Amino acid sequence: MIPLHPAATGRCWILCFGILLALGILVLAEYPDLSYAVNRVIGDRQAPGSSMGYFRDVYVFRGIVVFLLVSLGMLAATAKASHSALHAAFVGLLILGILLLVFSSLWYFRSIAAASGAMPP
Repeated sequence: MIPLHPAATGRCWILCFGILLALGILVLAEYPDLSYAVNRVIGDRQAPGSSMGYFRDVYVFRGIVVFLLVSLGMLAATAKASHSALHAAFVGLLILGILLLVFSSLWYFRSIAAASGAMPP
């Protein structure tokens, strides 16, 4: 296999981070709809989403910022190792991002249901 030129690997990790950044912005903008969809498919909780905007602005925004900072460091570090390590890290970060979206949605609806007395904590 022919090794890639360092500039190609550099462009690739910037592209990977750009994709993660765009997805982070999309999740932040569409979090209420995505969260309701996750709740319908997995959560099965009938909880109102009256404080969803606050939850998104406080918790989800900070979580996305931390996720992107960790992603930036991980992609930069793995780009120095090898191109295949960069791709593995990118796929791992995509999976982690999806899991964080699912678990934050479930956490939100469980907390709302517990606070309203709909379910035991």
